Amino acid sequence: MKVHISHHANNNLSAKEVVELIIKNRNIFDVEKFLSPPHPKNLSLSDFFPHAHFQKYAKLTLKALKKALTHKQKVIIWGDYDADGITGTAILWQTLHKIGFDVLPHIPARESGYGFNIADLQKIHSSHSPALIITVDHGIAGHDGVDFSGTLGIPVIITDHHSKTASDPDALAIFHTDKISGSGVAYLFAKYIFEEIAPENNQLKQLFETDFLALATIGIIADLIPITGEARRICFHGLSAFANISQPGLVELAKSCQLEGLIPTTYDIGFKIAPRINALGRIADATDALRLLCTTSPQKAKDLTKIANEINTERQNIVEKSLKKALSHFTSLSQMPNFILYRDDDLMEGIIGLIASKLTQKYHLPSLVITCKDGKCKGSARSVKAIDITTFLKKSSNLFESLGGHHQAAGCSLSESNFTALSESIMKNALDFDKDWLQPFLEVDMEIPLESISLDLAQYLENLAPFGIGNPKPTFLSEGSFTSIRPTKNPSVWQFTISDGSNTLSGVDFSQSISEKAINTDSKIVFRIQHDKFNGKSSAKIELVKLINDEDQLIQMTKF
Repeated sequence: MKVHISHHANNNLSAKEVVELIIKNRNIFDVEKFLSPPHPKNLSLSDFFPHAHFQKYAKLTLKALKKALTHKQKVIIWGDYDADGITGTAILWQTLHKIGFDVLPHIPARESGYGFNIADLQKIHSSHSPALIITVDHGIAGHDGVDFSGTLGIPVIITDHHSKTASDPDALAIFHTDKISGSGVAYLFAKYIFEEIAPENNQLKQLFETDFLALATIGIIADLIPITGEARRICFHGLSAFANISQPGLVELAKSCQLEGLIPTTYDIGFKIAPRINALGRIADATDALRLLCTTSPQKAKDLTKIANEINTERQNIVEKSLKKALSHFTSLSQMPNFILYRDDDLMEGIIGLIASKLTQKYHLPSLVITCKDGKCKGSARSVKAIDITTFLKKSSNLFESLGGHHQAAGCSLSESNFTALSESIMKNALDFDKDWLQPFLEVDMEIPLESISLDLAQYLENLAPFGIGNPKPTFLSEGSFTSIRPTKNPSVWQFTISDGSNTLSGVDFSQSISEKAINTDSKIVFRIQHDKFNGKSSAKIELVKLINDEDQLIQMTKF
């Protein structure tokens, strides 16, 4: 693993100057807006589109919705079964419901496939004869579904953020941007409808500043959207909104994660709240996740949260067992290929994305995990930073029945008869990868001496939050000697102290980089700085990311 160092700081930099250098190195030009993003209540759907484009689609949308409202016509909100799609569907369905629309949400079963499918369209047409379908988190690549819906006389409005195809579907209106998540687009679309049709609804006004903003934030973080620009704007205020949520489902979810009344971090959302929402869509009924987020009954919220917790635990156990099987396959190889293509027909379709993610993290290679049943295959892909996985897979587009996604993740379906040809095509195209793209590396913001680490610096760094893709928590490189190393009750977590001779800091190691053998040895360490709060006292603490054993791993990118 290579370690890329962006800055070398001298001993005289203040905490404020360290943070200013990090901001400069991350090419953040509007520092004031970055540190204090404007509230999304002033963010408009129109901000993402050319004026003429937006006006055309907004006019058609309002006309169709006002007609449906006046004539009590059925409107279907067709979402997706992941956390991004479910949170976005919850926002849009509740908005239209509270305005007075005859509106019904539809989350397809995972077996039915991502996005539109003809069978579900036929059932919806037969059962409800809707006047309009609005998508959430899909549709921009759903040409066949939109066309079929047109033959049934049902116009479609698309709200989506996934990669576009060469041409747009023949929809009534399209609201697409890749700057935010599907839930983010749904949030802005719903807010626009509320402001245009029912601005006097004070309950909705409050929800758009609290619960709905929190839901959009869950979707952005869960879908691994870079937390920059307008996505950061939503998350910055959306995380704070959790302190004021009122809807029973969100309250119970927060409570089950020990976050009741607190402002969560992106970690809390990504590894505690979102997995519980996702779990239902992965191995159970995604509609239960939607019911949880929309229910007005505290008791039902408790019951559904309990189910979500139980399903999430079951999901964790299934993933652990399936991953162990996958890893045993690759450890038997004499040499890893440029691309991981893994097929296991015993895999549950709902966890193939998780297995792909784990394999990519383990080997720092793009991956596609496929499971096939009854002649049909479903696949989920994940990628490393340097490779746009959706663009790469499109090189084999003639072999897929469906393919969609974005830079870091993609989903697909294909006939089992095409699997061998797809495998050959992918492996051939992967030979063109630059080897540097496939090298794991750590990006270090700055090399600083231990004496520069202080409570003041820990507090200044908190101003850069929320952290995530596009804005990672700052990492540092320092040198010192471990003066104590001790295990905790958790065998994978160690505590330590490290000193430069004059300054001693305590830290924690989740990376399993160190052992007691490292005590009293001079070491270079990559770490993050925590603002530790315990028993009413605050201090700076370090979280070990990696112990550097090889000087050749260090690459100085820029010197100051």
